Amino acid sequence: MTVPLPPARAEAQARPLNVLTLCDKWIGGGPIAVNREISVALAELGHRVTTRVSVPSPSHPLVDVQVLDPVPGVSDTRAQLLRADGLPADVDVIMGHGRFSGGAASYLRDNFYPHAKVVHFVHVTADEMDRGRGEPLESNQHTETERALVSRADLVVGVGPLLTAEGRRLARMCEKPPPVVEMTPGVVLETPPRYDPEQTRLNLLVFTRTDDRLKGADIAAAAVGELHNRGLDVRLTMLGAHKSDVAEQERVLSDIAGFPVRVRGYTSDPGVMAAELRGADLVIHAARHEDFGLAPLEAAGYGVPVLVGNHTGVGMFLGDPNRVPAALGAPSVVNTRGRSEATLPTVWADHAEAVLKDLPETRRRATELREHLGQNHTWRHAAEGVAEHIRALAPSTRGTTAATAALQAAHQQTRPPAVPPRRPQAWQEGLRPPGRGR
Repeated sequence: MTVPLPPARAEAQARPLNVLTLCDKWIGGGPIAVNREISVALAELGHRVTTRVSVPSPSHPLVDVQVLDPVPGVSDTRAQLLRADGLPADVDVIMGHGRFSGGAASYLRDNFYPHAKVVHFVHVTADEMDRGRGEPLESNQHTETERALVSRADLVVGVGPLLTAEGRRLARMCEKPPPVVEMTPGVVLETPPRYDPEQTRLNLLVFTRTDDRLKGADIAAAAVGELHNRGLDVRLTMLGAHKSDVAEQERVLSDIAGFPVRVRGYTSDPGVMAAELRGADLVIHAARHEDFGLAPLEAAGYGVPVLVGNHTGVGMFLGDPNRVPAALGAPSVVNTRGRSEATLPTVWADHAEAVLKDLPETRRRATELREHLGQNHTWRHAAEGVAEHIRALAPSTRGTTAATAALQAAHQQTRPPAVPPRRPQAWQEGLRPPGRGR
């Protein structure tokens, strides 16, 4: 039997949410990309979204991107997010990302929006990530910070299966554990590559950080070196070095591979990244540890074949037949879990050789994977799920603070005429590049 909601609660469930998202930047990868894409997707669903960032950022037609001008003497971009100037009058939800903006989210709720819900996104397994870099003391500190942020949240969102498990572990440590839910990052569909039937050399691409051992650039180089020694005509390109380190990293990785490796610097230019992806026959993500990994999903959005380890969050997702049909996802997942360090290059090389030796089938499967993800796992799907979990939360019992009353009074004096909720209109569709979807 379904019990109807009280009229006031039903009305609240139907109206758009007033969402405040916090991140130091609007353009970037990792948590920055998640914040941007979930903000845009929520706005496309008709919610009113304000994003506050602390470095110069472009505007957006659906999201109110507030750039906080720097305060002289305050160099920490995260600290800028604590500021009260320019805050919107009405906020139902405040979204923070890990230790980067999670503290600012709960601070603003406690001091200005006591009835708002804080949604805390978990982006790293601090106990694992920092220890893998040989920094146990920093790992302990970051883990304690993350646990404290989880304890102050009304809803915890794990980015993928691995981070959802971490969120649940941290929530169990709290006196009053908040609910924890999973969000699968969305794929963005882009125009797929056009292959040249006369091409003979195979272009392999790695998105990485060449100076970070956890990202596995050396594993990828050794694996492709094995493919080269087996007689495959391969070329390896790696994106993700500091410009000052490109020459040295290229020398080191070429020595590991046993043949020339091309290393390119970091780039946030979408045109450059699109060109590299469309020119790739296979994207390899050979990280030793990866809590999720957005780059493989980005490649999948182009319909480019990709390989990921089953120990990573994205590998767990693609390898789950309840989310991705086994015929489409399983061939992209390398069985890396529990393998010794010495055997990993051969494990990757064996799997890569199998998919490269049947390129027509590999490309057909990558095209079908792109279609499946575009129909079932977009940022719109992710935003719908998060919004549904937010609406399921019980109303807040926190009282109104003096700071909240002052903020609302100030807005009443300067408030412009009310406008209807922003919803995607036909003209807004023209703002998307060809082939782009959520």
